[in-house]
Parts: sequence; structure tokens; C-alpha cells
Amino acid sequence: MKIPKRLGVGFIGSGFNTRFHIQAWQGVRDADVRGIWSPNQTNAASAAKLANDFRMTLGAGWYQQTFPQTRIFKDSEEETVTTARGFRIATSTGGAITGRGADIIIAADLGKAQDVFSDAQRAAIAAFTGSEPAQEIQVATQFDEQEPFEPQLAAMIAGVPLTPDQWQSEPILVLLPSLNFITALLLAELHGRMGYFPTVVRTRPVAGTTPRRYEVAELLDLQAVRERARRSR
Repeated sequence: MKIPKRLGVGFIGSGFNTRFHIQAWQGVRDADVRGIWSPNQTNAASAAKLANDFRMTLGAGWYQQTFPQTRIFKDSEEETVTTARGFRIATSTGGAITGRGADIIIAADLGKAQDVFSDAQRAAIAAFTGSEPAQEIQVATQFDEQEPFEPQLAAMIAGVPLTPDQWQSEPILVLLPSLNFITALLLAELHGRMGYFPTVVRTRPVAGTTPRRYEVAELLDLQAVRERARRSR
């Protein structure tokens, strides 16, 4: 029996296995550090908020007591420079940072969607299923951790261009985000829309690659796992 073409749906954006996503502010004694924040164009608001949070942190009394030698020499919307010539600059896609140098780089989306949906990945999926995906839908999953997740999930799913009939009838492969809370909500949502748990793509690091790349390791049939577990009740 020929396996029908599958509709690949990749939920990308918060997965630690496809990129680094650093959300914590990092302080270094006496501000002898250079930092560059480089979000993508869709995250301009988060970049501005992080810049403001950075300024507020440096000006806080507890920080001044802990790092008394830290002083701001120059402060603008894009760049903050200390008297020790450490600096933090916010840039984005197409921004110029050549020659600035950095000791710390905080970057989102280091693993690009095109790496996940590469020819090699398609070939690996085809080897498992017997055919390449007929369509690929890339969905960003960068949630605001200060806001409830359910409304954000609803908005994310609403942006997936599938009809109710397609959700129920198309054979769908899912590349899950790695943030556990989003994944848990997403699986519940998908089960409700599809009527069963989806088959998910598990990726693994490619040995010896710098920067790290990922490859398709296997397909996990969650519905089959559920059915086997039911027999153990």
C-alpha cells in the first residue's frame, strides 16, 4: 500500500533543539563585557523591552551596590555604553554589527526554518513515509512568558492555513517545539482538531557540526503509543 503524501507542519521558534533561546539577563562584574542582542524583525518589541529592562537593571540600587564601578557613558535606544567601554547594542535582520565585536551574543532563531526543512530532511522523511511532504507550513512559537499561554496558542493555531476538514483528513507530521508547556498545550489542541494524536518528527544533533545542525532521527507515532498504553490499563 502506498503511503499518501503527508502534510508537514513545523512548529518552530521556541525549540531548544533547533536554536538557542536565551531569555535571562546576564550581568558581568564591572561591566567589562560587550553584548549584542540580535532579534529577528518580528521581535522588535521584545528587543525594545529588553533594552529598557537592561537600563533599569543597571540603574537599580541593588545593582549599584553589587557592581559599584558600573557607570553608563552613553545611552540611546539602540546602544548602551559603559565607562569601561563595554557596550550593549540592539540590532535586527539587516542591521550592521560588522567590526563591533562581542563577548556575549544573545540571539533568537539561530536554527533557521530552512535548516529544518532542508532537502536532506525531506529525503529522510520520505525514507520513513514513502513520499515527501506535499506541503510545509512553518509556524513561529515564540510565546510571551508573562502572558497566559492558552490565548497565545489559540492565536498561533488560528494562523495555520488548514480547514477543519484538512485537520481531520490530511496525514500530518508535526515538528514540535521543545518548550514543554507549549508542547503540552499544542498536543491537546491537535488531538481535539484531528481526533487523534499526531505523528511527530524527532530530530537529533549531527555529530561534529559547528554551528550545530540537526537531522531527522525518527517518526514517533503518538497515537500508536496511546493505543498500546490503553492495553496496559
